[in-house]
Amino acid sequence: MIPVATFQHLITQKTKDAQTLLSNNRNSSAVYLMGYAVEFALKRKICSTLNFFNGFPETRAELAYYISHWNSVGTPSPTGKSIKGN
Repeated sequence: MIPVATFQHLITQKTKDAQTLLSNNRNSSAVYLMGYAVEFALKRKICSTLNFFNGFPETRAELAYYISHWNSVGTPSPTGKSIKGN
């Protein structure tokens, strides 16, 4: 599980690295690293939207943890549909 707080650090780090590459005319490498920054920003937003309070799940078991939590507290899934833990 990737802790939510880690994402801001990773976004900042990759953005700074990309800016350094861009200032040295390493444009394609800068774009490549910015792709990682965008990925981390999207994962952070997913955590916020889906209430992944412990972080972003990296395995099926970690995702199953959230599904079982939603089911145990009677909270509907973020989509409003029934979730099966398979």
